Amino acid sequence: MAGRYGLSSLPAPERLTGGYANDVYRLGEVVVRVAPESSTEGTLGYEHKLVSALAARVPEVQAPLTALDGSTFWRWAGRLLSLWPWIPGRRGERRSR
Repeated sequence: MAGRYGLSSLPAPERLTGGYANDVYRLGEVVVRVAPESSTEGTLGYEHKLVSALAARVPEVQAPLTALDGSTFWRWAGRLLSLWPWIPGRRGERRSR
């Protein structure tokens, strides 16, 4: 991953809680998102284009990071992964179901 994105050494991953379908891990200032096995390159590509378009217009939205080859995701061990910027904060609380 470090070579794919031109990053220097990354710390050990820290599992994050939350989310609905993805497994997410923090590695310092970036987050790796592991998509569900049912995800396809087509659906993930569409999602990344949509989020990137929103990020260009809405300051609170962050787009996935772009690798040195221009892609925003890759396949590893049969799963699709993407890299996102770490955004500090706390988990939201629902007031009602």
